[in-house]
Amino acid sequence: MKKPVTIRDIARASGFSKSTVSMVLNGDPRIQAATAAHVRATADILGYRPELHHAARRLALMKSRHTALNRVVGLSIPEDFSSSAYFLEVFIGICDALRGTGFNLLIISVENRRPPEQLRLTLPATVQHGDIDGLILFQTIGTVGQTIITQLREEPGFAQRPIVSVLYPYDMIPAVLATEDAGAEDAAEHLLALGHRHLVHLVPMHAVSLAEARLHGVATALRRHGLDPALHLSLLYVNIPWMDAGTVMDPPEPVYTLPSQDSETSLAAFLDAHPEVTAFLGWNDACAIHLCRQLARAGIAVPERISVIGHDDTHAFPDDMGRNRLTSIRLPLRAIGERAGALLMDTLTGEAHDGVESFSFTTTLMVRQTTGPAPR
Repeated sequence: MKKPVTIRDIARASGFSKSTVSMVLNGDPRIQAATAAHVRATADILGYRPELHHAARRLALMKSRHTALNRVVGLSIPEDFSSSAYFLEVFIGICDALRGTGFNLLIISVENRRPPEQLRLTLPATVQHGDIDGLILFQTIGTVGQTIITQLREEPGFAQRPIVSVLYPYDMIPAVLATEDAGAEDAAEHLLALGHRHLVHLVPMHAVSLAEARLHGVATALRRHGLDPALHLSLLYVNIPWMDAGTVMDPPEPVYTLPSQDSETSLAAFLDAHPEVTAFLGWNDACAIHLCRQLARAGIAVPERISVIGHDDTHAFPDDMGRNRLTSIRLPLRAIGERAGALLMDTLTGEAHDGVESFSFTTTLMVRQTTGPAPR
């Protein structure tokens, strides 16, 4: 059987000392980037397998009072992420970033529909024992994400290890974001350019940390056209199944709650009471598709009577030829996930800059057939 490649072998082939090679393989930030890259490339060529030497290296580092890298990172994500293209695209991007790094990914799923005061994350023993090096946080409800951050910071096995957030900002946490406010502004500007003057934004009943940014973007576009958001923008709150792409072909009951009233009302009744409304902005694509189907059941034409625009550009609303009809705001979700994974890797290997770094990816308006001129 072929002998495993050792640090001595890598040192001999790379031309660096064993101590330098050891520091590189353990992510020591004191090593220059060019040196680290050369050593890692040499290790790859030789077929070095870090797991065969991990236990010995970790023991040696602990004895010298250095922190050992376990080469395991966590991903906190909603438990139903595999049924959503929104989460899956980000997940694939994260996996792309970790591929070839020698790091493994531990998924920590969270039941994020439970109220935050009832949420207590059961941390895997791997986390409690200090066996993960850092965490990527991807939670769609800000209060849930903050609860997870607080619990991890209080866990001795994790404490101040690095966390990178995906798409949702938190204080003192590096994040990879999208220009949500600009995307919502582009969506509203598109509708306003078509002559629409009274808009409705569908918003989840549960707290979502992006709501403020998106509503700010819509309000900015309205003011640019001389329109008061208080008079020309309404919020219509929808229940959680409306956010779920899994029910797109079997829409949930039409449950809406208006901010100005306690009772729930039907979509048709809402439009009868507000004939000035001619356009809706969906919270995500699933929400917009549910809305289009409910409008069709009520005999309300899209886009002739009502224009509808989605968000994320993850799901199609096909016409008879199978072409996507849904106008939407596209987020580069896979690139966002890949950047988040790379940022955590850079932090762990000492290549990230000091301080809290955040990155924003630009959204893109995708104009299709569910938006059209406002009816006269």
